[in-house]
Amino acid sequence: MTLENSLWLEPLFIRTSLIACGFLAIAYTFFYFISKVKPNKYLSLQASFISWLVVAPLLFLLSGAPHPVPLVSIVLICIYSAKTFYRMTGMYHRSFFVLSNYAFIFLQSFLIYKKADHSLLHIVPMIYLCFICLIPIFFDQFEHMIQYIGLSLLSFLFFGWGLVHFGLILGLEKGIYVALYLIILSEFNEGIYKLVNLEFGKLKPLKKLAPRSSVEGMLVACALTLVVAWAMRSCLPIRTEPYWVTAGLIISIFGRIGSLLLTMIRKDLGIKDSGNVFIIGKDDILARVDKLIFVAPIFYYLMLAYNQNGISNLFN
Repeated sequence: MTLENSLWLEPLFIRTSLIACGFLAIAYTFFYFISKVKPNKYLSLQASFISWLVVAPLLFLLSGAPHPVPLVSIVLICIYSAKTFYRMTGMYHRSFFVLSNYAFIFLQSFLIYKKADHSLLHIVPMIYLCFICLIPIFFDQFEHMIQYIGLSLLSFLFFGWGLVHFGLILGLEKGIYVALYLIILSEFNEGIYKLVNLEFGKLKPLKKLAPRSSVEGMLVACALTLVVAWAMRSCLPIRTEPYWVTAGLIISIFGRIGSLLLTMIRKDLGIKDSGNVFIIGKDDILARVDKLIFVAPIFYYLMLAYNQNGISNLFN
């Protein structure tokens, strides 16, 4: 690992970092002044931008570091997310389920690090399911084991398989820029979605699951996300429409599904969050990564399909 392999001094990396941090600073300033006019209405959005003002410089510092620091950072985020999920669901005391989850996250990441064949990565979730099904047999237990196995499998599929696909994205040409591109777009989409819901949302079909969610919020957020996807397409290895349009639509649709899915789980558990605040604000780490659990694998495999169809060669 040498500094020569880092991205810290690359013009595109510096420009991307400055644009993202500048946008966060402008957004925070906007909500700071508007909160003076409408107190309490925008506190959650303001807190979100404050937390990202703290996290964003660290994110860019780690993502620009030499290999394998970015991959290690992804692994740590996956493990912390899984840990938070186990705490939220009340399963953290089931040590064998928790530790096996961590072990298989490491296994997936090791296979990515070694550039293993995709067929190995595809069967890891099934191997994991077989392994955790052996736990109640080994300890001769049956009470609540269906719930423990089901929740553990969800945790692994979300954070040990879905989210760890960012490690595979790193293997694309300009992979670290693609990963940052998706993260920036997802946060932008979320911010616009919440803002439109607060100000203009009228059609709210999910009255039980997400009473603040509106059709207007989804449509406006999708449209503006596509605009930003186009404006930041220099982060992609290929700037043509299939790539930035795909990114914008996946984030707008499947990012929203991921967020709603974690909301459903929280509501079913009767809690708002895990209780572990993410840096600053009210949200935990899951509120940051829930938008990405489907985005990373879907985007990656679509890029793989584009490559196989001869649209372009994205892989190093």
